[in-house]
Order: sequence, then structure tokens, then C-alpha cells
Amino acid sequence: MTTANIKVVSVIKIYDIGETDKRIVKALAASIQSEGLLNPILLQPARNGRYHIIDGLYRVRAVKSIGHTTIEAMVRTDVPTEYKLLKSSVRKTTSQEYARHLRKALGKNVTVHELSKLIGRPVKWINEILRRTK
Repeated sequence: MTTANIKVVSVIKIYDIGETDKRIVKALAASIQSEGLLNPILLQPARNGRYHIIDGLYRVRAVKSIGHTTIEAMVRTDVPTEYKLLKSSVRKTTSQEYARHLRKALGKNVTVHELSKLIGRPVKWINEILRRTK
């Protein structure tokens, strides 16, 4: 994994999460202007020097809205499919749908502890979501 400043125009969506909430983009833009970008986005190399956004679509839209031409990003070639599915589904899914994604990831020989690290949630949280949505 490497961290680099990536040209915003070379970043493309991998999953469509629908319309982004303009209020969130505006608030993020204000935060980035005053505090800077606190968390780099996560990208995966695509073709022709471009990158797929795995995590950070709102941050990309926020920096574009304030005229920045680059964004700090972590570039990983080894992003598991389960992580991409979970990160892309977080904003629009019900807990039932999210639990289905969790179960699908767990069914692919991913342990709860590995999944916890991949999605940045505690094991206890994952187990609770799974328990409540049986």
C-alpha cells in the first residue's frame, strides 16, 4: 500500500451509491478548507493511470467543490471484493441488507476478526448486527 497525492480527475467511481447529499459535501468541504483532509481516501488502480474509489467518494466530491486538483489517497492493489461491497453499501442499505453482505463475506472464508479489520468495525458490532437480523 502506498500513500500519494492523486489528481482528482484520475479518480473514478467503482460503485454508484446514488445521489450524494450536498449538505454532507458542503460540510466536508468547509472542514477540509479549515482543517485539511484528515483521512486519505482509499483507491485501487484501474486502467490508463486512473483509480477506482473504494472509500472516499464524498471527500473526492468535497475537494472538487473547493477547486483542489489533487487528493491524498492510499492506493492498494489487494482490496478484497468483500470490503468493496461493504463500503459501497453502507450509505444506502438497511440493516438486513448490510447483514446479508456481512454473511456473504463471512461465507468466503473471512473470519469475523478479519472482517472487523477490513470494515473498521468492532467484532462485537458485527456480531450484534448478525444477531439482530437473523
